[in-house]
Amino acid sequence: MMLHREEPLEQTVHHARAKEFVGIQKSATFKAINQAIFFFSAPIVSFTTFMVYLALDSNHTYASHSNDGLIDLTVGF
Repeated sequence: MMLHREEPLEQTVHHARAKEFVGIQKSATFKAINQAIFFFSAPIVSFTTFMVYLALDSNHTYASHSNDGLIDLTVGF
C-alpha cells in the first residue's frame, strides 16, 4: 500500500536524479574536450611554429632537386 506522500517524493527524487545525470554528461563532455585539446595542442603548435620558421627564413636552403630527380633536404647555415 502506497501512502499519499510517497508519489510526490518519488517524482522529486526522479527529477533530482535526472538533473544530476545531465550534469554528469556535461562534465564528461567538457573533460573529453579538455583532454583532446591537451593531447593535440603541443603537436599543432610545434608544427605551426616550424612551418612559420621555414616560411620566413630565406637564408637557408631546405629542399633542392638533384640531377637524379630526388629531393635533397639540406639545411645550410
